[in-house]
Amino acid sequence: MRWILLPVFLLALIARGSAAPLPDPVRKAQSAQRHYLVGKAMLSQARFKDAERELSVAALLAPERADVSEALQDAKDPRRLQAKGAELSPEALRAKAPLLEAKKAYRASDLGRAADAWNRALLLDQGNAEATEGLARMAAEKYRGDPDQPFDSSVHEFYDAALREARKDRFVEAQKKLENALALNPTQEQCKALLARIRSGAFVQRDDAAMAQGLQDAQDAMSARDWIKARLALEKASKTRPEDPGLLKAWGEWKALILHDIQEAKDLAAKAPDETLRVKKYKEVLAIDPQDAEAREELEDAELRQRSSRSEARSQKRADSFYAKGMDAWQAGRLADAADFFKRSLAIRPGDPETQKALEGLRAKLAGQAEKDAASSAALMVTARDLEAKGNLKEASDAYERAAAKDGGNAEARESAARLRTLINGK
Repeated sequence: MRWILLPVFLLALIARGSAAPLPDPVRKAQSAQRHYLVGKAMLSQARFKDAERELSVAALLAPERADVSEALQDAKDPRRLQAKGAELSPEALRAKAPLLEAKKAYRASDLGRAADAWNRALLLDQGNAEATEGLARMAAEKYRGDPDQPFDSSVHEFYDAALREARKDRFVEAQKKLENALALNPTQEQCKALLARIRSGAFVQRDDAAMAQGLQDAQDAMSARDWIKARLALEKASKTRPEDPGLLKAWGEWKALILHDIQEAKDLAAKAPDETLRVKKYKEVLAIDPQDAEAREELEDAELRQRSSRSEARSQKRADSFYAKGMDAWQAGRLADAADFFKRSLAIRPGDPETQKALEGLRAKLAGQAEKDAASSAALMVTARDLEAKGNLKEASDAYERAAAKDGGNAEARESAARLRTLINGK
């Protein structure tokens, strides 16, 4: 008869859908716990006024919690805290490492390793309260079955799954699993007790100061609109407990808050008059949010255009330099050098109208000069022949050489000068 009821219960579970959101008392308890953890972290940093503010809020939300009241008294009177620190024994200090290991193992539901670490802590510090409490907590949480119930194995699975979620502070998921378990067996006392502890906030682990401090640092940075510092604080906190509900909420707040500044920087980048400013703005976006794929792609494109622009600027500078050297050579009368410089400028900047005009003007000047040099060379040839006919070989040789210098293409002048030099040297 029991197994005939199984489909009915399964249908009931499916029909339930998602569990209802946590009621106000649960949210209130969890908020109190967050303020408590932040206050404890501030106490550890001797920020007593800040700690008193946070712990006062926690005390208002959870006046029944003795640990909150005690921490608030420590914040108001730091001498109490100093006295507690002085009382910490060498044995307690040695037990810190296994206690930390136990906490991490417990959160990961590695109960064998957690129990071993707590037992080692007790060997190092006999009667250590945290280790004793941890072992007692594990023993109390161990499921005690009810074989007379038809779905006890399923209830057991839901219960263990809820414990795993609760140890990671994923209380909404834990509540869903416990409600499913109680749908199968409404009288299961351990499930009811665990659900009550979660709803009251009593299950929350109280010693994660690093997470609390990271969240507080992130909130302070976000209040100051220092998005980079806030991101770094959240990334540091994520290494402790990446799925912490408070941390996920803080990430969501950070994402929402940076939207305006991110979009403003992107708009300025898009309207930037040059690539240098565009690159700067996209780098500002990525400094805030390195995961912004759009900004990273735009930055790569802008940097590529910037490099191309810089290369083009260098080329333009070299072309301008060759042009200036050409004009200087022209002014100095070194027309051939000037023409070479103009050609090199045009090789870098083809078709540049100013350089092209200068080269054409220079070529016209060179052509006119060539005609004058040819006429002068011809006149010198006549003079050289007359001197040679009169026997003035030395003067004739000099005239031939000047004719050759005036017109590089005058082969007769070069040959006659060489012939006369041979005759003169042979005498």
